Amino acid sequence: NQSVVSGHSSPAVSGIAIHPFITKIFCTVGDDKTVRIYDSDLKKEVKVSNIGSKGHCCCFSNDGQLILIGLGYGKKGLEERKEGGFIILNEVDLTIIYEGRDSKEMITSCKFSSNGEYFVLSSLDGSLYLYFTKDFSIKAKCSGHNAGVSHFDISIDSLYIMSNSISGELLFWDTVKGDMVAPKAAREIQWE
Repeated sequence: NQSVVSGHSSPAVSGIAIHPFITKIFCTVGDDKTVRIYDSDLKKEVKVSNIGSKGHCCCFSNDGQLILIGLGYGKKGLEERKEGGFIILNEVDLTIIYEGRDSKEMITSCKFSSNGEYFVLSSLDGSLYLYFTKDFSIKAKCSGHNAGVSHFDISIDSLYIMSNSISGELLFWDTVKGDMVAPKAAREIQWE
């Protein structure tokens, strides 16, 4: 038996990411607690896995071998058991190879640095969390926003992060120590 149509079954698909070098492949996560891999040439879902919690964002590692998923629902009183956590999947078979949680609020965005040495998660708790890619240990926590972080960008040289919050703040960070950087110092930085 093969399904005719397959896709997310809950109201929201929150995250989408394109494979870094096989551009016909993309990944989605959503409120139905699944991660799904699609092939746009075939126009069909090619893999699906239940991740046990609502996924809000996703991205592929630079080599395409890992999928990073930020978890959470983001609604007070309706938090998920793994709210603020993240999982890392093997892209080949969608098995979980690592689970972590340093925040207790929804992960809003995730991205690997261009040099591939670390990845970043932003959270509704107003912080950014940096982790080493090689062993998934925490590298730094960037705290300073007065509201949840909605988006961030990493510099081309992977040395700085620019983040904005849902209250409109724009802050800059040094990725080596996680320290805040004055906007004036970030003027000449090139961003991805």
